[in-house]
Amino acid sequence: MEVVSIKTAIISTAHVREEDMRLIEEKCRNVNYGWWIHDTDGGAILRVDATQGSGLDDLKSDGLTDFGHANLKAIYDAGYGYIHLDMDAPVIEELPSEEW
Repeated sequence: MEVVSIKTAIISTAHVREEDMRLIEEKCRNVNYGWWIHDTDGGAILRVDATQGSGLDDLKSDGLTDFGHANLKAIYDAGYGYIHLDMDAPVIEELPSEEW
């Protein structure tokens, strides 16, 4: 059996700013984003691989902060196709974070 697997990072919402999470939550209900951004209890899942990374630039154009963009891009560039932002997930020491 051949199953496709996608490397997933589960990281704290502290790696994006509060306004970034509001933007992400808003975009998951938008037809242009909802196919790759999914709302969860306490966060969201971004299927960045589905956009070949361009989705992060689209979010930046729509208001994602430099802080949030840099952290999400660093995770994507490290080979993670899915990014699960969760308020109870661990803070990654190598990435900047902010409590909010």
